[in-house]
Amino acid sequence: MTMIRGSLTKIKNSKAVQLLNRWKVPHLLVPAAVIAFVYRQGHKEFKSIDWGTTLHSIREMKISSLALLLAFAFLSVAVIGGYDLIIRRHFRLPIPAGTIFRYAWIANTSNSVIGFAGIAGAGLRTVLYRKWDIPMPTIAASIAFLSTMTISGLSLMAWAGLFGWLPMGSVLRVHPWIRWVVWGDALILPGLLLLQRSRLLAKWFRRQEKSPMDWGTIGTTVGLSVLEWTMAGMTFWLTANLLLPGLPLSEGLGVFTVAAITGLVCMAPGGIGGFDLTALLGLHLLGHSSGVAAAVLVLFRLSYYLIPWLVGLVMAAVEFTLLGRRKPETVGAPDLGYVLNPWQKLWSGPEQGRAIGEIGAWSLGKLVFAGGFVLLLSAATPRLLIRLRFAEELLSTPLLRLSHQLSVVIGLLLIVLSWGITHRVKPAFGWTIALLAAGSIFTFTKAFDYEEALFLLGVCVMLWVSRRHFYRASSPYGAEHAARWGFVTLVIAFAYIYVGIGTRPGLLNAVGPWPSTASQFAVTAVMALSVCWLVLVMVLLFRPMRRIGKGRSIFAALGGKVHIPYTRRKDRLVVVGEPEGDPRHIGKAMEDFRRFADRYSLTVEFGDFGAAAEEGDNGDV
Repeated sequence: MTMIRGSLTKIKNSKAVQLLNRWKVPHLLVPAAVIAFVYRQGHKEFKSIDWGTTLHSIREMKISSLALLLAFAFLSVAVIGGYDLIIRRHFRLPIPAGTIFRYAWIANTSNSVIGFAGIAGAGLRTVLYRKWDIPMPTIAASIAFLSTMTISGLSLMAWAGLFGWLPMGSVLRVHPWIRWVVWGDALILPGLLLLQRSRLLAKWFRRQEKSPMDWGTIGTTVGLSVLEWTMAGMTFWLTANLLLPGLPLSEGLGVFTVAAITGLVCMAPGGIGGFDLTALLGLHLLGHSSGVAAAVLVLFRLSYYLIPWLVGLVMAAVEFTLLGRRKPETVGAPDLGYVLNPWQKLWSGPEQGRAIGEIGAWSLGKLVFAGGFVLLLSAATPRLLIRLRFAEELLSTPLLRLSHQLSVVIGLLLIVLSWGITHRVKPAFGWTIALLAAGSIFTFTKAFDYEEALFLLGVCVMLWVSRRHFYRASSPYGAEHAARWGFVTLVIAFAYIYVGIGTRPGLLNAVGPWPSTASQFAVTAVMALSVCWLVLVMVLLFRPMRRIGKGRSIFAALGGKVHIPYTRRKDRLVVVGEPEGDPRHIGKAMEDFRRFADRYSLTVEFGDFGAAAEEGDNGDV
């Protein structure tokens, strides 16, 4: 036994396993396996999708119908915020109801799009709750409560399907393996009820009290979970009913329930892959074409997942830039911010040098990434014919072609620059502002796509409001980063070509300068890749970071009063000797050194010098 344990420890600590863990490979294996299995079961339906028909079906929808769908989807997403209101009452959290609802929207929408097994939502809630000085045990207990009870409603709907109250029979007959998945999900609810009432786990949910969870809280949470999944299913049905008139509500809820259970098993964000393929199978078995069924899935993903997530990103960016709770220790400091109205705060921003916070910077980075993605998608997919004709009559052919090509170039560059925005790099901020403004102009002139232009301008305004928070000169960036982003842009360029070819209807072959063949899309993609890779190489060669800590260096802190020897190791600045200078200033010198390191997104590492610094700081006057 000892030998086996030792062998397992060696395997766990091996470089290969550590590399796999670093790239999150184990977390991706289960979702990939489930998606591959589901795809194998329904690959014929997937291959029969006509993506041109799919996009055409979406573009032909009325604005009023889309607005109704989006409003109902937002209402469905808002229902999920009820969980946080329950834990606010149960754990007596000192957070206003409106604030905790905003936190819930940020965490839930991000978890639905990028969260594996709830990790993203848990991390965001931890950061947001810590702003209110809530103890970690209480945060952990609340997250554990949410993680276990949010799927109880889907389990109850699984029982409804097994008893025939929700029609699932067609899918279960054609694919019997799904029946086992549904049974497994149905058994989750009784298991959760037993766990919640057990004294063994009571300390997790009652803050170390020994009494089990009260039935009132359990019943309220299960009821809210049923409401959450029912509202999500009704959003799916409403989406399908707009494209497939006459679809009964019971049939829509049945398909959604089976698909949601399959998506839950794959543990991917939003059940992506498993949910979509199963829903496609279900709609196809009901007699609907694969192209229109795919349009239902695309529109559902946009209305229930992506657009609410973008709203959540804006909320997160505002939360960590313009908002924030005033700490008691800062009350004595002179502060005139309370006399400013919201408009003045919007354009002046917080004081210089104040950190935006990792969540806020991350949110802005993802908004920039989304802006680049929108530009590429707009360039790859066909536009409304009336806009194309009008653009041809008003603008010259070379200008239209140039606008299309530059939209692709700017889209790829924005995707790369999103990394710099996430790390609060000032040069990346300047380039991003310029490219967002240019991208909005070019996407408008190429086919009068005002929707995409307004989105880009909105992201540009969000960045401009946060401009004083971008203070770093650079961030760790080496050959590995350049290669990684080069690979990412290559994959995205191939996706642009694939989407462009698959969604171009034949009627566009005779319309204007827009690409319609594989070679035309490839030429545009190669040009965009060339510009993007040239930028990656230039940043690698001329980055300011390259000169920081090369060999043994000396940092002159406090205008030369203290000299700190250091060297650089990857993303750290390591103090390699005793600071020289007045001992009274060592503490402040170390703070100066930390600010210097933070300017390049580096962390400071030192051993016994930390104690010396604290002593020097206490003696400073």
